[in-house]
Amino acid sequence: MRSILFIALLLLAACQSVSNKRPELEKVLEHYQNDSLKLEAAKFLISNMDNKFAYEGEQLERYDTLFSLYAAYVAEGGTEGDPSFARRCWDSLRLTAGPINALSLQKCYDRDSITAEFLIDEINAAFEAWQSVPDSFACSFDLFCRYVLPYRIGTEPLETTRRDMMEDFRTLRDSAMMTDGKLIRALFDELRRTQLFSNSRLLWGYPVSISKNNMQRARRGACMHMCEYYVDVLRACGMPATIDYVSQWGNRRLGHTWVVVLKDSGQVAFDALGKGRLKFSYKPAKIRRRTYEIQPIDKEAIGFVPPHLLSSNSVDVSHLYFPTHRVLIKGKEEVMQTYSDHPYGVICVFDNRQWQPVDYGKVKNGVFTFDNLIGDVCYMAGFYDQGNFVPATCPFILTPQGKIHLTETDTMFTDTLRLTRKYPKFPHIVSFVRALKKGVVEVADDADFHTARKLMNVRTDSRQDVIDLLPKRNLGPHRYVRIRGIGNLAEVVFYGRRSGDTHDTELTGRFFGYSAPNNPSASWQKAIDKDYNTYLDKNAENENFVALDLGADNPYTVTRIRYVPRSDTNFIIPGYRYRLDYWDNNEWKTVGEKKADDFSVSFEQVPAGRLYILHCLNGGTEERIFLYEDGRQVWY
Repeated sequence: MRSILFIALLLLAACQSVSNKRPELEKVLEHYQNDSLKLEAAKFLISNMDNKFAYEGEQLERYDTLFSLYAAYVAEGGTEGDPSFARRCWDSLRLTAGPINALSLQKCYDRDSITAEFLIDEINAAFEAWQSVPDSFACSFDLFCRYVLPYRIGTEPLETTRRDMMEDFRTLRDSAMMTDGKLIRALFDELRRTQLFSNSRLLWGYPVSISKNNMQRARRGACMHMCEYYVDVLRACGMPATIDYVSQWGNRRLGHTWVVVLKDSGQVAFDALGKGRLKFSYKPAKIRRRTYEIQPIDKEAIGFVPPHLLSSNSVDVSHLYFPTHRVLIKGKEEVMQTYSDHPYGVICVFDNRQWQPVDYGKVKNGVFTFDNLIGDVCYMAGFYDQGNFVPATCPFILTPQGKIHLTETDTMFTDTLRLTRKYPKFPHIVSFVRALKKGVVEVADDADFHTARKLMNVRTDSRQDVIDLLPKRNLGPHRYVRIRGIGNLAEVVFYGRRSGDTHDTELTGRFFGYSAPNNPSASWQKAIDKDYNTYLDKNAENENFVALDLGADNPYTVTRIRYVPRSDTNFIIPGYRYRLDYWDNNEWKTVGEKKADDFSVSFEQVPAGRLYILHCLNGGTEERIFLYEDGRQVWY
């Protein structure tokens, strides 16, 4: 059923602006003068067209070489996202044409270039698709206008592809209407398995939309490009769709983009080329939605907040995903006095290196007000001053329930911090231990292990980066010991003890092993090279092993196995130097530096109850803020 208010707003906006449009747009309105519904749709597109454009220029044309090479590769059945030829071509293009910078590209505005023929065909095709969807997916007219009708989702060139895509994906659409899960799976099967679409890490360096034609040819793109193509497919099939995104995660750097299909009754979100509903691996602070409809912006905030927070083509949808909260927080008096002429402030999250604004709010009587914030995130409020962020509060934790927990206190207490990591262990890192399950440690007196005796099963613990296995029984000295049936093994060390010894010692001898011969970069030698960045991979036969020959007269009984699963190597590494900082009075201050002599490092006389960050001075960029509570690191 139509929204009367929505239609009235459309008519008002169109009446105010149509008189200033090109003759091509007048032709569209004249064409639909006897079709009230399509006339309203045309007015919606025209009244929201002013800020729509496509990037163009010789530089983008030169990068078309890469898409042509990909097209030939896909035609031969190639599935790799970034094959070697693509990497060579990319390096050559960056050298000869330069990295793509959107600020240096030309903008071709739709209001100046769009033709009546194109717009009429798009409107007719959109209506045909919308009116042909099964009843289970029918949507209201206002939802149709916002998320089916628009002819673009990003900054791609205008192309007449809607009708062709509707035909190409008609079977997929009709078979996918029963459930949301079936729709997601059908899209995956068609695009990933049948058409061989694949994500490309190289194309993260292509920061503007890829044309539909190039996407259909190359079937490669970064996350953003894949999401845009998904939206094009869904809209061509009459299904309301757009892109939701996080510009900056609340507990790590960077952000994410995904697809959302909208219904009158709700929404379903999923990753492009994903098999199921969206699951957040990280914590968002703000979630926004791309819109064709021009959104009102607070013009009084211009100059007081970063321009990207004043986008007229996005809307805050955080509350559709998580409980959200209004936050009122008082600024520090000295800062508030300095910026007393700033009626707006910004709220930031930490991106591993610095504080990044994710939203803005009004300031009155020394108090910041921010709306629709997601909890379980560390924030800090302040002012935007000529491109710089000026802190005006201490960092604070917004709890899931909406309570504010300040991280700076007046206490003079100190604490000893025993630290085991500089970065949290996220789910994809935790998952690496799965390849170690069902592993076995054996001893034997023959190199083929025909006389093998099981010493113990491999125990996995996702909370630990370094795991010690202790046998439940003493099997006495043997010449050989091995760990087998495992994968994702970064390092393994065998320990033993002679009769009468009080301490075990690292065992030495001749190592040997087995790993899949078609994967030399993940061979068994990687598990004994003292490099935690390399690892023994799992093979299909599940017969990987690493063995140690202790010699014919070995007097040692195996007493312990220490192993390190494949990881992000953000745990404390013996021999590396670390520096601990804490936030105090608007800046990071240093506690001190230490060289680790074990898989943890301790700092004494540390100001208690603060926000901390641990730096590895030997390298690595992944570092994360944390609190220290009850003897453990709590990450934010």
